[in-house]
Amino acid sequence: MILSKQPLKETHKYEQPGCHVCLDYVSNPANISTDSIGTPDGLSTVFIRTRFGNDVWSKAIAVGLFETKPIE
Repeated sequence: MILSKQPLKETHKYEQPGCHVCLDYVSNPANISTDSIGTPDGLSTVFIRTRFGNDVWSKAIAVGLFETKPIE
């Protein structure tokens, strides 16, 4: 898990329309999912669930799209 300072609302443009009505709140089949419940204000928790998700996330970090810090 990783904490991101990117506001969650900025990720909405990347969501599929079905994400707005789906009841799978933990996004088990997702490559990458985010949550802000229980996360410090201004941060989101990012869950990298697959190798593909890790590749995409690593590239996004490498080009500076997100600021991150590890969760202990």
